[in-house]
Amino acid sequence: MKLEPLQILECPYCGGGLKLESGRFTEMANGEVSTGILLCECCADPIVAGIPYMRTGAAANRAKWDDQLMSLAAHHVLLDLPARYV
Repeated sequence: MKLEPLQILECPYCGGGLKLESGRFTEMANGEVSTGILLCECCADPIVAGIPYMRTGAAANRAKWDDQLMSLAAHHVLLDLPARYV
């Protein structure tokens, strides 16, 4: 995913701007995001193989968290990792 679309993309739920979470879950290749997490005020969505997945329904509800859960547990839910990776 190129970084330029982040300037115009909006959350489909709250209409807020999206930002790329910077940290160990973000991987860049050739100046593009290959893996990462997009954050807004109400939820978070993964980027997998350069494709942002704007989740809906139960998956989106599980991806929502408050400030206290912005940790490995939140990433675990977003990426649907088995419990042994937390």
